[in-house]
Amino acid sequence: MNAKAERKYEAVESALAEFVRVFNDLDWEAFAACFADDATVIAPFPDQPRIVVGKAAFEQAWRPVFERGRARYPGPPYLNIAPKDTQLQPLGENACLVSFHLESLMGSPRLHRRSIVFERRDGRWQIVHLHASVASEAM
Repeated sequence: MNAKAERKYEAVESALAEFVRVFNDLDWEAFAACFADDATVIAPFPDQPRIVVGKAAFEQAWRPVFERGRARYPGPPYLNIAPKDTQLQPLGENACLVSFHLESLMGSPRLHRRSIVFERRDGRWQIVHLHASVASEAM
């Protein structure tokens, strides 16, 4: 891998680490700042079966989840999100697909899967798509 590709991976890994940190802390403002204004999100929540498009819709759907979590758990950190088997796949010069899974998320025995598309916009890596799902079987 050349030096330019290594720097790209390091920048995407750093953006992912920041996303995970602020998600674990349920820091809504910092979390929302990780996303592009036109981001799309597919949530693993039964009450959110459809794709969410744009920050306004995303905030309406997800901010209450953060508020409930902050009220329910001591913290920060409130969550223990720890990506496993992270895979980065470049999608041209300014985009990267990051896939990983989560084990024992909030006590669930099922495997949780995540795919995030980061795109470099205005000099920083932002999430333009997040797909979160839960495997139908226990690990």
